[in-house]
Amino acid sequence: MLETMRHPFLAVFLPVALAGCAATPPPGLPPLDGGFAAGLAAEIRANETGLAGDDAQALAPFGAAVGDATMVGLGETSHGVAEMIATKSRLFKYLVATKGFTVFTLEAPWTHGWPIERYLQAGEGDPRELVKANGFYTWNNQPMLDLVLWMRQYNQDAGHARKLHFVSIDCQSPDEVAGDVQAYVDAHLPDQAGSVRTRYAFLRSRTYFDYGQLDIPAQAACRRDLAKVAGLLQQTLEAAGAKADAELLRARQAAEVVLQGEKVWASASLTNYGGTRDPAMAANVEWVSKVAFPGERLALCAANAHVATDPLSWLGSMGSYLRAAHGQGYYTLGFSFHHGAIYGPAPDVPFAEHQRNVLPVPSALPGSLDALFHEAGQPFAFLDLRRLDPATALGSFLAGPIYARVGGAGYVTWLEEGNYQRFSPRNAFDALIFIDEVTPAITL
Repeated sequence: MLETMRHPFLAVFLPVALAGCAATPPPGLPPLDGGFAAGLAAEIRANETGLAGDDAQALAPFGAAVGDATMVGLGETSHGVAEMIATKSRLFKYLVATKGFTVFTLEAPWTHGWPIERYLQAGEGDPRELVKANGFYTWNNQPMLDLVLWMRQYNQDAGHARKLHFVSIDCQSPDEVAGDVQAYVDAHLPDQAGSVRTRYAFLRSRTYFDYGQLDIPAQAACRRDLAKVAGLLQQTLEAAGAKADAELLRARQAAEVVLQGEKVWASASLTNYGGTRDPAMAANVEWVSKVAFPGERLALCAANAHVATDPLSWLGSMGSYLRAAHGQGYYTLGFSFHHGAIYGPAPDVPFAEHQRNVLPVPSALPGSLDALFHEAGQPFAFLDLRRLDPATALGSFLAGPIYARVGGAGYVTWLEEGNYQRFSPRNAFDALIFIDEVTPAITL
């Protein structure tokens, strides 16, 4: 089932974008003074690196910038962009080869990562179908399949003692996650199967749309039932002690993800939605790093707005929680682009067809960060923001709030100005990658 209810972010964001962006576009975006803009572009040229090629030497500037970080957030301006996914695949492979990273985490529904993980470890399933089933249409593409195939090939090499892992960390589909918890209880706690089924029945009979319209007492009653299931799994985990296996650990966390998702469904506005979803995803990343694969280094693939260490808008930021917990151990990389084409929503296109709906994206608005990169003249560039001297014109400019594209799954090409937010790039990211022209990834 690939319906809008599987993607409540789009269900909430698009009406807000249509209503809000049309009425209140970003104020002005005044073009920068020509001489000042030219000076900034020259400083970008002097500081950026091309990262051309796949070898370790070509990507060494990125490696030096990452340093000893154990978590690396890899953002993207819009989901489903071929060049951004391919670049992040290159960077993840580099992190695996040179810094011992082993875990790839993805902003996608919790239930869809584990079948891919089983494929990576044991070869179970058809990788193409597993990627196609990955709930966000924005990941259902050839570059993502290529990465999964590479990870499986890596794991099959007997010379690689430490294997690679794939985990999805989003909580937007609690009804599906409840199904995974129920399957575990049916198999391992059969005496409790009926009780769990009853406690999950109300949530599983609802969708994001109608659950959000329920009165507070009804939501609270449902939440109490979900918490009792989580409590049962917690008791089972504590009773198992050191004998708890990976399947039980996953089931316990899945019960927590159900609770997270219920909070997302109960959100009455996009502000509350971001305030529940981002901390939940951060908590799931923490679980991956501390419980599922303790001691392993991980890459986190999500939208710019999620990996940023400073919220780019009123949505909140998963990356801000990770930076608070890990300091410089969490490194974040944002993306920028100038023009091209993407897949995405349009007012007259059914949701199921968004994954093949090609939308042209015009040149970046004058005065924006994206336009400045374009003026610098490199079609592909890496800018290490940590190394910039804040006393220079460029360092000062990037420290202050400026406009830049922020999209994710909700990039709205027919209201281009609505895709821009005003924020401090230096506060939000440790580095930026700019791609002048982008194209949509080939949908499977």
